[in-house]
Amino acid sequence: MLTDNSARAYIFGTKNYLTLPDRPVGVKTGTTNDYRDAWTIGYTPSIVTGVWVGNNSGKIMKPGADGSLVAAPIWKQFMTEALKNKPNEEFPIPDGIRRVTVDSVSGKLSTEFSPETRVEIFADYAVPTEYDDMHIAVKIDSSTGQPATQFTSPENIIIKPYTIFHSEKKDNPNWENPVIAWARAQGYEYPDNGGVSLLPGETNEDLQVDIIAPSDGATISSLPFPVTVSATGRNGIARVDLFIDGQFVQSVTSEPFTFTVTKQFPDGRHTIAVHGVDKTGQARDTTTQILFATEQPLSIIEPTDGLFLTNPITINAASANNLGTVGFYYQDGKKDKLISAATAVSTPSGQYEYTVTWADPIKGTQTIYAKSSSGNTSQKIIFTVQ
Repeated sequence: MLTDNSARAYIFGTKNYLTLPDRPVGVKTGTTNDYRDAWTIGYTPSIVTGVWVGNNSGKIMKPGADGSLVAAPIWKQFMTEALKNKPNEEFPIPDGIRRVTVDSVSGKLSTEFSPETRVEIFADYAVPTEYDDMHIAVKIDSSTGQPATQFTSPENIIIKPYTIFHSEKKDNPNWENPVIAWARAQGYEYPDNGGVSLLPGETNEDLQVDIIAPSDGATISSLPFPVTVSATGRNGIARVDLFIDGQFVQSVTSEPFTFTVTKQFPDGRHTIAVHGVDKTGQARDTTTQILFATEQPLSIIEPTDGLFLTNPITINAASANNLGTVGFYYQDGKKDKLISAATAVSTPSGQYEYTVTWADPIKGTQTIYAKSSSGNTSQKIIFTVQ
């Protein structure tokens, strides 16, 4: 986005002439290859300003005279004066825009193994659908330090995270092997099995393991919920292990192979994995995807309805769940405009709070609400700005 200073910081630095201190602006610079022309064009919802720097004779300027250094300072000085004492304006968010949490490195949808995430903005027709495959977890036998096998007791299984770099053609060794060699030279550890299988070991074709419920893609809206498994084999079943997102939950050693899940997981997509072992030690695995949607309500706790307030105004929302990023909006006619966004801060009471400051609200009656990235929306609060 042209308003995102952090997105251009690696070229211009965080301190540059492409921002204004009290309001969001969109800015773009441009420079011709021979330094004859340098441009900076920027705008708010109510004003657009373009600055050109160059020689009227067409003579080439000094090398390095690009738009961000020679045109941007003029643009910033003019915009600062032109907008002095003018109300802060937020850019309206058009329909069809989605804020999605992605893995910070791969840019794909984040998983429970993503060490860092960020919220990116997408058109609703271009929302990513693939999940991060750079950060994986491998089951390790804690008694040996080696990858777990079908003989590993579930109580000894620990989860070890890895960061796996791939080439553009990961199935081609001529592409993939140099990338792996580089990653290892940088200190990245690769699992012995390459991260291909979380539970390596032979399988018995006669052994059948299936998840009966919940069905693939099912939505879980309340706890507890059951997981029902069918496991059959010529040699009999020794045990069935249940994992959620790679974490061991429970083992059952006799029919019916039914589990009751009571643990609360964050709302979003999760993987149920079942590991069946027969009495000869042979094993078979199966998985299914479920969607948790058990978020507790998001509520604005400050300010309350009917108050008369002066700026700046502190807005505080809370939920029993960590909702990630929460945006705060005010209604401007038929449009809802973003005030600011906040990330969760845990409190001693077990709640998660989200706080922003509305520095320069428009005077008069205002209606505000909060909304999480997953769509959880608070109540609307009406107050008067004096």
